[in-house]
Amino acid sequence: MQNKDNLQHASLHDENVREIHSERRKKEHQETMACFVIQGSDPIGRKINNIFSKADEYVIYEVENCQLHESIKVYIEHVDEAEDALIIRYNDIKPDFDEFISVLCKYSLDDSYKKRASTAITLALDGKSEEAKKIFTRLKQDAENEYTEKVKGRLSYQTGAIALCALISLISIPTYLFRNSDFVATNPVLFEILVLIALSSMGGVLSVSLNVKSLTIDRGLSLKTYFFLGSERILISLIGGVLTYILIKSNLAFGVLYNEGSNFFAVLAIGFLAGFSETLVPNTLRNIEREKSS
Repeated sequence: MQNKDNLQHASLHDENVREIHSERRKKEHQETMACFVIQGSDPIGRKINNIFSKADEYVIYEVENCQLHESIKVYIEHVDEAEDALIIRYNDIKPDFDEFISVLCKYSLDDSYKKRASTAITLALDGKSEEAKKIFTRLKQDAENEYTEKVKGRLSYQTGAIALCALISLISIPTYLFRNSDFVATNPVLFEILVLIALSSMGGVLSVSLNVKSLTIDRGLSLKTYFFLGSERILISLIGGVLTYILIKSNLAFGVLYNEGSNFFAVLAIGFLAGFSETLVPNTLRNIEREKSS
């Protein structure tokens, strides 16, 4: 009888220990999950930049100061240490997630793709792995399509710039070749302007070529629109070149570079710079305005 009482007492003691351990575990788990806030830190000290999804036992978040492929993190912690259902579900879609990370790095996608990926991971952790895999497949397709449209848009923009520059150059070449003719000799200003705008357009093409990767592509615009936008950029360069010529001839700016027709190559250099830099002429005009008003 005494042995039976001892067994019951031991059983009650073990149950009390398990309850105490369970309560302690729940408290530690709650404290850990409470740390996941924006501008907070995760359990290993990385600063949290954004939280995409959060539940009782998992968090999908973004950390700062990490490479793009390491910025999205998934933290899983079961209340019951013996439970591993969420980890199994996550491992089921991890190959799809890893493939998405490679696509994310390859195409430098925006944050909307990260949010969609977090939605897919959330579905997988909630037991809907097939739906999650379909989302990852769509993400890959959308990324490839967007990248293709981006490349086509940039090429169209660059083509428009080069086409107008080539047209202006073709017009100016005969003018230069026949510079000793009577018509050109009696119209020196026309000759200088034609050569100048050719150099300005070349400066614009160089600027477009160097900055084309930073061009923002709107998927709603057609390739023809980007072609005309590229041509418009060269028109701005031409206007800058002509304005530079007028400023020099009127001795309002850069006057030391030009004196009664001498040093025309310096004028061409300034014209090229005016075509390359969109801010040269506006800044020069502002400086002239300040000088005249002071």
